Amino acid sequence: MFIEQYKDYAMKVSDAPFVYSTFCSLFCIAVGLKNNVYVTFGPRRIYPNLWLILLGPSSAYRKTTSIDLARTILFRAFDDIALPQEFSTESLCQALSKRPYGAIFHGEFLTFFGMLNKNYMTGGKGLLADLFDSPRRYIRELSSSKFEIQYPAISIITASTTDWFLQQIEEVEFRSGFIARFILIPAWSKEIEYPFPNPRSEQVEEQLAQLLLAITTAPQGEMKISNKARDVFTQFYKETRPMIDRTDPEIRPSMERLLNNYTFKFAMLIEVNKSLGQNMEISEESMKEAVDHVNFLLKQLKILRQKEISFSDFERKQKKILKLIEQAPGRKIARSELLLQMRLSKRDLDFHMETLIEQGVVEIVREPKYTGKRPVTYYKLSNHKISPP
Repeated sequence: MFIEQYKDYAMKVSDAPFVYSTFCSLFCIAVGLKNNVYVTFGPRRIYPNLWLILLGPSSAYRKTTSIDLARTILFRAFDDIALPQEFSTESLCQALSKRPYGAIFHGEFLTFFGMLNKNYMTGGKGLLADLFDSPRRYIRELSSSKFEIQYPAISIITASTTDWFLQQIEEVEFRSGFIARFILIPAWSKEIEYPFPNPRSEQVEEQLAQLLLAITTAPQGEMKISNKARDVFTQFYKETRPMIDRTDPEIRPSMERLLNNYTFKFAMLIEVNKSLGQNMEISEESMKEAVDHVNFLLKQLKILRQKEISFSDFERKQKKILKLIEQAPGRKIARSELLLQMRLSKRDLDFHMETLIEQGVVEIVREPKYTGKRPVTYYKLSNHKISPP
């Protein structure tokens, strides 16, 4: 099957986190299906197009390498799926009115995001957000032209360093529908480490491209949802909806999109992979696997919100303090070291630490430095503090 072979090959030629290859393989199938397959959800159709942002702490996590491998396989398999990295609102509408599907590949999300805020891209984010939902008929009237786009299926894959992404994206963007349409895929560690990159195989990549082409060409039209698959989703929805309702409003739109939209997208892609494109009904097993993917992503969002996402200077400093403590040997740090790294006054540090201590997140420990000297004050994480996955 394509996903398994793709992941096996990616692991051999790159030391990128395994989670990247999982979602990049799904991305390849999504792009390959174009706008040929959908499920009916109430009055609308859900197509399996994906918007992905690979997040990692540094270039050593091979985010761009992961995107390049997916792009290489797709370009070998198809000659009609590439959308330009840079475009105007008019040029994108013109291209999609002729061919309402394709993929955008961009190595840095914030560069892509910045392009959408330029003058010639007025309404660009709103346009893409509308097209993500694959409307039956989308009409755009611009200064010199009128375009009609039917059932578009646009996929986007991009990446960013976690810190830079979270520092630049403001609270309003998280609450808006645009960022919520992206799947955030953070990696916290790498399973393997290669001192030198391994050579890639054109032969294997061609085989993967041909397999991708084979499984995505046959499926056409509506993919039904089996009764057992419906039962799986219904149970998942009942268990997950209350948790989302209790979640911070900043990430709630992203969680709702995962639950109500991406679960079905993943289920379609997994079914195409399992059946080699021969089955047009989502099975119980495929829906369970889709639910596993969404549960994983929901967990990552919660961890990002707790550990990384900040919308005020106060919150940002508190999370930096927690990260410094967590990264210190034994998960405890001397007060003097914390003052040095945070570059805060004693008064400001005390203000932050008092809040964290009252919240039960941090504890004070006093230990003798050596005989005859007064004890050194350390801060350590409380036992219930969540660690990276």
